Amino acid sequence: MRKTFALGALGAATLLSGCLSSGSNDRVDLEKVESLVDRANEASVAAVEDLPSNASMTGYVALSDYEDNEFIGDMSMNADFAGSTISGTASNFGQFKCDTECEDIDDLERVADLGGSLELTGGISGSEFDGSLGGDLTRREGGETGTATLALDVEGDFLMDDAGLIADAGLEGSATFDDEPDGIDLYGRFIVAE
Repeated sequence: MRKTFALGALGAATLLSGCLSSGSNDRVDLEKVESLVDRANEASVAAVEDLPSNASMTGYVALSDYEDNEFIGDMSMNADFAGSTISGTASNFGQFKCDTECEDIDDLERVADLGGSLELTGGISGSEFDGSLGGDLTRREGGETGTATLALDVEGDFLMDDAGLIADAGLEGSATFDDEPDGIDLYGRFIVAE
């Protein structure tokens, strides 16, 4: 069953829904992102019999906090179909904001680089996968370092096109902070491919 992940107007949605403009934000190659998004949007759900025993994939992840913060980074994922497990890492995050109304990716202003990484774990059932993506991201500001602990649920599909295997997942969860234990809600999407 192919899932459709409806995201917001920018950030996670704009970056990973095909509504991209050209350009660079020093962390993410937008042309590569656009190409990957196009592949995922045009691909079909993979037939179980076509899945390999193992696949290593790379791509991008984008998260949003329902306000004006966007978090964009690199994503890697290994799918062990023989063992029915997934694993991976999200890293090299940047934080972006819009000073005015966001209409496309070029409206985002880079405000910080984030340290740390998120770990992906989960399982595979047929051409679908689920699991969790979590860990700590840090940001230095004014000589001090703040830490956010993220915990996200992952639900996605394995897709196939002429170029190979793609994994497309929706993300939903929260982040808590040193000084704000109640935290904030997050949503997002990642797309990785061979």
